[in-house]
Amino acid sequence: MATPSSPLLAVCDSIEAALGGGLAHVPADLPTGSVLSPGTALVVATSGSTGRPKYVELSREAVLASAAGSAAAVGGSGAWLLGLPVDGMAGLNVVLRSIVAGYRPVAMGPGRYTSEAFLAAYAQLPAGVPAYLSVVPTQLRRLLDESDPLSRQCAEALAGLATVLIGGAMVDAGLMERARAQGVTIVQTYGMAETCGGCVYDGRPLPGVSVAVSGDDGRVELAGPVLASGYVGDGDKTDDDFIVRDGTRWFRAHDLGEFDHQNRLRILGRSDDVIISGGVNIVPQRVEAVIRELPQVRDALVVPVLDAQWGQRAVALVIPSSEENSETLAEIVRAHVAQQLRPDHAPRGLLVVERFPQLPSGKVDRVTAAALAQAGQTYSSTL
Repeated sequence: MATPSSPLLAVCDSIEAALGGGLAHVPADLPTGSVLSPGTALVVATSGSTGRPKYVELSREAVLASAAGSAAAVGGSGAWLLGLPVDGMAGLNVVLRSIVAGYRPVAMGPGRYTSEAFLAAYAQLPAGVPAYLSVVPTQLRRLLDESDPLSRQCAEALAGLATVLIGGAMVDAGLMERARAQGVTIVQTYGMAETCGGCVYDGRPLPGVSVAVSGDDGRVELAGPVLASGYVGDGDKTDDDFIVRDGTRWFRAHDLGEFDHQNRLRILGRSDDVIISGGVNIVPQRVEAVIRELPQVRDALVVPVLDAQWGQRAVALVIPSSEENSETLAEIVRAHVAQQLRPDHAPRGLLVVERFPQLPSGKVDRVTAAALAQAGQTYSSTL
């Protein structure tokens, strides 16, 4: 197995020391003089996609509980392939779980997430050891993209892993079905830095974790040993997001959720992503999932733009899978959304793009995407 690169090696050493009771592993941009809570092993900066970053404090007990719960959920532990940045919770979790299992992660090379980089790293995994991978949806789509001549090899490699965890964004059912049809053992995770990353697997909470949906505003609430201590230097925000109810400490996520008929958690979208257009509340992730059902669409993103008449209007950024005329594609998209959801949920504009802007974490950058939609030429239509 290849030795981790120098920057990654430093991160591994720092986290290993923190888990052993040494100094906490903290991000380089943590403000000087910050005071950490006793027992803090890890500080994680959130993505900051909707505002200034927050610094989340995680205790040694919390991160170890997360690693143990994840191993229990997937049926074991082993080596991990790292294709996510280690300044975010998902990438740090790969490092943490590798170290807890007695390994160092095998890292993909720097640069864009490609099939070549994935296959090169896969070849370096230790033989005879269960291996795992954590991805965001965009990365999995690239690996399974049938237009890539290496997609078959990627699918075979993915199927050779013990488990692939996918999270960090809404995952459409079609992508999961494509992966499973090719023999990939894939698990959809839900969580955030405040819960040591994924704490709900395929809609079921990890051991010791409790999930609720607020009857007041529909927000997801999480409790258990994986909860963060709070935010560094921000007691007010800590008190807002972490509450105590009937003796149990809960984290109130900014996601909207519901339970299905099997009592599995289903995420509907973020409460702060909701688009209010003419008094109608539109959850963009629900619209995106419907648009992705169309054979003419490879991927879709729905964002708000300012509108003098409606306050906001929903615009769809679409990566097409065919060479459909843009005006025609806009009509197809609007008609499909109107039929599957409601006419007032159909995007009032469409922008054809080659790719979506991304944050360093690999997640879609909705703020930048909205700015592009606001400034770009959209193909509008009326239904």
